[in-house]
Amino acid sequence: MLEEIWVNNNRNLTSLPDSLEKCLKLTVIDARKTSLKTLPAALGNLSSLITIDIRDISTLKNKVHCAFFDSGESVQERSIQLKEYLSHRFNVKTKKSLLEQKLSETIYRDVSETIEGQKEIRALIKTVFKEFPDLEDISDVIRNCERIFPQNIHTCCVPKIRATFVELRRQNERKKLAAQVELKLRAFYFDKIDPAIVEDIVKSIYSQVKQLEDIQFLIKEASRILPAKVSDITGERVFQAIKLLQITMQQDRLAAMDMLSSALTSVYPHVEPKAIDELVQSVGNFFKKIEDIKKLAADASSHFPAEFETAVQNPKQIRINFLSK
Repeated sequence: MLEEIWVNNNRNLTSLPDSLEKCLKLTVIDARKTSLKTLPAALGNLSSLITIDIRDISTLKNKVHCAFFDSGESVQERSIQLKEYLSHRFNVKTKKSLLEQKLSETIYRDVSETIEGQKEIRALIKTVFKEFPDLEDISDVIRNCERIFPQNIHTCCVPKIRATFVELRRQNERKKLAAQVELKLRAFYFDKIDPAIVEDIVKSIYSQVKQLEDIQFLIKEASRILPAKVSDITGERVFQAIKLLQITMQQDRLAAMDMLSSALTSVYPHVEPKAIDELVQSVGNFFKKIEDIKKLAADASSHFPAEFETAVQNPKQIRINFLSK
């Protein structure tokens, strides 16, 4: 079994064979002073491969060159980064092939029967991969391509494909959260609710509460949203209770931020109100709980530094100071 390849000092060498992916015990590739332009992407998946030496090669493609030379000092450190790049490239290539196969076998079967049609499909896939840089997203695109891509390839608009993809993901997430809503109902009402009607109640809620964020809010704040009596539950009432609580919490947060602004005016009396407000907003980004903002305002002088500029430069430190006391 091949373990080392030494092809250095060979300026006539322009490529390495893809079959090297089968050399599972390969540990070293020394390709210095050759004319390689790129490397087989599958090399990134060889766990035993420790060293890929591609120094002194002027013909390398820029991405390969950067993957090797822009990280680490030793050849071994650079080889690790190069393998990560190659592995990513291999995964991209594999998923492109999978998407092409799926599209060609399903919604664009007729298009794929001509050479021009195959080119159209590949061009579309190239654009899709630019829109979806995350390979996990691409996996979902492949899995759901018949629901995401239009029937007519000539009407394809990648931003619309992205929008459809996002909406489909949100719908799937809503379906998953339905189980959590059901659990919340059972826990909140315990033995007061008939298990046989729980599913219908969830359906009623979902018929009115459309936004994913509102469903998540309901799960988090169920005890403050659900009515005391099971008989009072309707989708419309739950939706109204969600919106009312959201408005109340927003108003409470604004009031707490105003308290903090007033407190900081005393801490920094010579600072313009606009600058105070900007600091309050920056610091507020690190505080999710309204009660914490109120506590921060009540004892602002002990949590904020004496120098205003210090607070502006590092608002996150205010959160750290608050938690440490």
